[in-house]
Amino acid sequence: MPSRRNLIASLAAGVGMAATLRPARSLAQATGTGEGQKMWGGRFSEKPGAIMQEINVSIDVDRRFWKQDLRASRAHAAMLAKQKIITGEDATKIDAGLATIEGEITAGTFPFRREFEDIHLNVEARLGELIGPSAGRLHTARSRNDQVATDFRLWVRAAIGQIDTAITRSGAQVGDSIYISSLPGWSAAGLAIIEKDLETDLALHAVSEFCAPTVDYSAAVQFSNGKATSLCDISDALVIQAEQIASASQVQLSIEKDLISQHPEFGTLNELADSQGVDVWALTDHDEIGGQQRAAEAAHAHGMAYLTGTGGEKLPDGLDPKSVIVERSVPAAALADALLAWEMNGVPISLAHGGPLRLIVPGYTGVNNIKYVKRLAFTAQETDARIMSHGYRISPPGAKGDPSQPSVQEMTVKSWINGPGTDGAPLKAGDTQIHGVAFGGMNAVAKVEVSLDGGKTWQLARMVGPDLGRFAWRQFVFAARLPAGQFTLASRATDTAGNVQPEQRMENAGGYNNTSWADHAVKVSVA
Repeated sequence: MPSRRNLIASLAAGVGMAATLRPARSLAQATGTGEGQKMWGGRFSEKPGAIMQEINVSIDVDRRFWKQDLRASRAHAAMLAKQKIITGEDATKIDAGLATIEGEITAGTFPFRREFEDIHLNVEARLGELIGPSAGRLHTARSRNDQVATDFRLWVRAAIGQIDTAITRSGAQVGDSIYISSLPGWSAAGLAIIEKDLETDLALHAVSEFCAPTVDYSAAVQFSNGKATSLCDISDALVIQAEQIASASQVQLSIEKDLISQHPEFGTLNELADSQGVDVWALTDHDEIGGQQRAAEAAHAHGMAYLTGTGGEKLPDGLDPKSVIVERSVPAAALADALLAWEMNGVPISLAHGGPLRLIVPGYTGVNNIKYVKRLAFTAQETDARIMSHGYRISPPGAKGDPSQPSVQEMTVKSWINGPGTDGAPLKAGDTQIHGVAFGGMNAVAKVEVSLDGGKTWQLARMVGPDLGRFAWRQFVFAARLPAGQFTLASRATDTAGNVQPEQRMENAGGYNNTSWADHAVKVSVA
């Protein structure tokens, strides 16, 4: 029997395979003498070879599903009878036979047999021995895929216990203890060495943990006794997920190094880290939860000043890749807010929006948000790709871009008016509502002012709609009474760092980052 730590891997290798590799068979052939694999005889004249049979066997793992399998089978038989698919007599025999099997398993006398591969076939074969041909009707209208899914779900529900209230990320409280389902660091180690072609036992184990982490379910006791306050998976690493809990719960989390180092596997992990010249705590992280920010700081400490993203477009043959490749570098500190996005609004990102994977760097201009991203790297220098060295540069009017000029990267605070009068139509005199949007660039929007006279005087506008955070657009409105005449409507935003939207544009050849409120003003006629 596998350990708890190996349960997930075992289930993946056992139950999943058992659900997908076997052809259909007659249940009548699954009854009787312990020859087991003769159930394949519906399609094959010979039973599978010993190797194939051994690959398919999962009873050593899924025998623990016996309660769930019996429960689901009894319910299925009752349904078949209710729908008049099988007779009431057959249903009664099946139910009695399954009850007998439950008694045998409880008493330890049930003959678990590897020739019947899994718990489902073991039960059905024994049922055939107990009640005869009626057993073959139990499998009507279901497959073993159905049984696997149902049994596993029922087993998981039983394993974690009854939960009366939802356990969310936002429930962590001051004084709570942190329970970790697996030793942090192994998966990160596997990711770090996966391209190094190391074939030591430790390296292979790390890669295995990265591909299919094992989990210790002993902490599940905390879920069933009502003491758990917050819960989160660690598929994206302990530090990142813990940061999510801390943020959602508005608490600070502290990971104690001493407790982690006491784990039986820590010494082995440390040995692997030493062999690669890596500080083990760089793999596990610790103390203050910082996530991406800590990664950016670590990169900077090692002389890596930039985060460089590379697009995955197919390049024309015969050209210097650096002349056409879409590759941009942003300061490594941008990693603190950056995202790798594969979905938008709950659906996969379309090709037009940069799918299947796109780099999102909030606060930076669109060209830095690499589409079809295939590689991210920390680099000491900006990429020498032409799009970086000569394209999207703040060049003097009439000049061409070159590396000596500032790159188009961070956005600054801006706003504009969306109405009324933007369509050129005259307005009626009287009360009107001026509305628009504002964006803070690298900072949140603090306020927006509106001018009716082309910037001579300003009045504070009112923010409307939800505040969705630092990098979100904000809507604003301003109630005004306009008499007949000519007006120049303008808006001016200020960010939380005190930066004010400028009146004049930053002149450059490409017209980049034009946030001038004067250029975005709206002239209206009121009659």
